[in-house]
Amino acid sequence: MAKKTTSRRRRSRRRSFLSRQDRFALGGLVLAAGLVVLLVWFSERTGPPPAAAPTPRSQPLVRAEPAPPAPLAVPEQAAAEPSPVASLSSSSVARVAIIMDDLGRSFHAAQTLLSFAEPVAFSILPGESQAAAVAEMAHLAGREVLLHLPMEPRGYPEINPGHDALLLSQTDDEIERRIDGFLQRVPYAVGVNNHMGSRFTEDRRAMTTVMQSVHRRGLFMVDSLTTGRSVVVDVARELRVPWQRRDVFLDNVAEVEAIAEQVALLVAKARRHGMAIGLCHPYPETLQALGRELPLLAERGVKVVPVATLLRRD
Repeated sequence: MAKKTTSRRRRSRRRSFLSRQDRFALGGLVLAAGLVVLLVWFSERTGPPPAAAPTPRSQPLVRAEPAPPAPLAVPEQAAAEPSPVASLSSSSVARVAIIMDDLGRSFHAAQTLLSFAEPVAFSILPGESQAAAVAEMAHLAGREVLLHLPMEPRGYPEINPGHDALLLSQTDDEIERRIDGFLQRVPYAVGVNNHMGSRFTEDRRAMTTVMQSVHRRGLFMVDSLTTGRSVVVDVARELRVPWQRRDVFLDNVAEVEAIAEQVALLVAKARRHGMAIGLCHPYPETLQALGRELPLLAERGVKVVPVATLLRRD
């Protein structure tokens, strides 16, 4: 009886020892099999992983800009033209300078001009009540200031250029004295262009006196070209005064659409010759037309620049 009990105990211990080994082995197999089954099930449902996207090349940081205003409608025939920007390199973009004459009567026109991004030059009549203040405003804003020099026109005295204009009857000393006074009333002037003067600019003696005065002060001269017989450029060349002359009057007809057409003519001349100069006046219609047209010039391959960048010295 005792022998049977001992034998049972030994078999029980042997079964208990084998059971622990089996449990460890079986648990490992079950876990591995479960992982395999889970991976197979997952891959069948999701398919192969997508190929990694190629790493993009680094791009420069671009700041967001506000959307540009809608462009103005243009005639259908103009729409067929090739873009001038595409046909001109950055070094050959045509340039225009615009001079607004007859400033100094009020602040309104000057303030409107200063609101334009384009550097329209201020040509100020010395006899106007706000001449010095407008010159100061323009100078502080970094705009060019020109003396709008009043000169005798054909038809004088019926056509009056102002009580203190330069006249052919004046001596050289009187012309010199008046120019000195004008420049005191229009401080910061870097150049001169004539107001009227269709008779005065035809006279070599008178223009030589003016040009000598301009030369001594280191100024430049722009011929407003109020007569086809002007000697301004000839005298400027003789005295080596930097010069230019007007190409287009923008507002002989003071209507917005007519002025816009003259701006288009200025653009065409600039694209043909590389540069052009336009003159205009502080009419409400001119200010409205320039405010509309000037921001569009870059799209036409034309840049608005200061007058001084277009000067000739030949």
